Formats: sequence, structure tokens, C-alpha cells
Amino acid sequence: MKQIPLFGVPRLPEMEAAALEVLRSGQIASGKYVQMFEQGIGNLVGQSHVVSTHDMTSALFLALHLAGVRSGDEVLTTAFSCMSTNSAIAHCGAVPVWVDVCPSSVEMDVADAARKLSDKTKAVVMYHVAGYPGPAREMAELCKARGIAFIEDCNNALFALQDGAHVGGLADFSIYSFYPNRQINCIDGGPWFANRRRWPRRHVNSGVSALTARYSVQRTAKLILPRTFLRSDGRTR
Repeated sequence: MKQIPLFGVPRLPEMEAAALEVLRSGQIASGKYVQMFEQGIGNLVGQSHVVSTHDMTSALFLALHLAGVRSGDEVLTTAFSCMSTNSAIAHCGAVPVWVDVCPSSVEMDVADAARKLSDKTKAVVMYHVAGYPGPAREMAELCKARGIAFIEDCNNALFALQDGAHVGGLADFSIYSFYPNRQINCIDGGPWFANRRRWPRRHVNSGVSALTARYSVQRTAKLILPRTFLRSDGRTR
């Protein structure tokens, strides 16, 4: 019987060369390689304010924190999502309030979200299920009307289009994942995108703007691998 592999690494030599390039440069945290990655992935999804983190959970926690979510607040989301979506909310000290999903699409039901808004609601985290875009425009309008933050969890929807544009562009923040079962994957990693210029860099490296050399091999080694799938102009190879 022929064995069909669940996954393969047809470009392993190229990936190994990219990782070695980082290690031999001596710039194993921050630096030009992370900047190249952030610019490349930003170009792919049409976002200019990009910050890379070591995983999607950290990206979501940071987005929630910058959105002002604190202990005792409520965040609307769905139980039909990755566990990390809800754990990041709990890590902020906030309470996840689960919104029902539409039976036909298993995406968040905007009408039910409107019913579950309260004076404690600080944000909505909408999860795009299995790469299928949810009702982002309707949810963005609801959040804008109530003056709360809208975050798109796009970790299963990289490159997904909605009304001709990549998902994530309607939110205050959008987050992605490079966990091994994602569209582009590596050891881990999770960039986040902000649609307000003043937010992205404020909390990177504790606010230190200087490049950090020989600090942590983990951050860049994880994030450099997806770079092998991007050309210098930001397009996929």
C-alpha cells in the first residue's frame, strides 16, 4: 500500500540556508531579517503596520491589552475556535462571553453578538473558521457603533479574501498564526497587524527602539522560516 505523507518539506535546503544565514549573521533577534519578514507578510495581506511575535496567543494578548482590555472586562468571542483565543482573553483577566454561531456557516452570529453586548464589553474577537471569512463588515460596524475594539482572529484564514480584500483589514487589530497546521507554518510564530499607526511599535522589546543583537535565538529562528516562501517584492514564490 502506498503511504501518503501528511506533509512534506520539499524546500528544506532553502529553509536550512535561511536559518543558517540568520545564525551566522550574529543578529539573532530583531534586525533586518525580522524587518524583511514583517514587510513581506504585510505586503501579502495589504497591511503596513506589522509586528511579529513568537505565537498567535501572545499576538492576541498584546492586541487585547492595547485595546484596553483589563481585569473584569468582557470580550465577546466564540467557543468554536482554538483554545488560545479564549485563554488569551482570560490571561488579561477578562471574561470571555460566547456568541452563538450561524448553523449554515459556523461563523459568529452578529445578531447574537448584539444581544450579548453589555456595559462591561470592551472588545469583540471574531474567529474566521477553517479559512472561511466571517461577517467582518457587519461586526466592525457593530463595534464602531458601540465604541469597542474589533479584533479579527485570522489564524486559519491567511490569504482568504472577502469583498476582494484580505481578511483582517476591517479590524482594529488582526492576528495570524504560523503553527504547524496553518497555511504557512514553521516551529511557531504569530504576527499581528494594527490599523492605527500609533499602536504597533509601542510595546515591542519593552519600548526599546535600538536593534537587539545576540539576545534571543528563539524569536528570529522561528520567524525566519516562513520568509523562504516570500520573494523580495512580498509575493509568494
